Amino acid sequence: MLLSKHQPLPSFFSQIVSQTLRGTIEIEDCALLCVALLVVVVVVVVVVVVVVVVAVLVVAVVSSISLSIETRSLFISHLQLSAITFVLLKLAIAVDWSLKQ
Repeated sequence: MLLSKHQPLPSFFSQIVSQTLRGTIEIEDCALLCVALLVVVVVVVVVVVVVVVVAVLVVAVVSSISLSIETRSLFISHLQLSAITFVLLKLAIAVDWSLKQ
């Protein structure tokens, strides 16, 4: 078995590649290489999923903020329209009251 406690992984992989090219790779080393590659693939998939989820959340938050700004402006417009309607109603009541007198 090639992998020892003090051997760095890059030299382990280079030894695996050289043994594979010579055709003298051991079964344990091949299994270890498969496990290492599987771990790398799983880590890459997890990172991609996390990045996609974060991107979706950022888009949702940004669209929510812009939606709340639009809703706020619509609410302010509604309040302004209500205030204008209230003033016109008061003016009509005042004109009607002054015409009756």
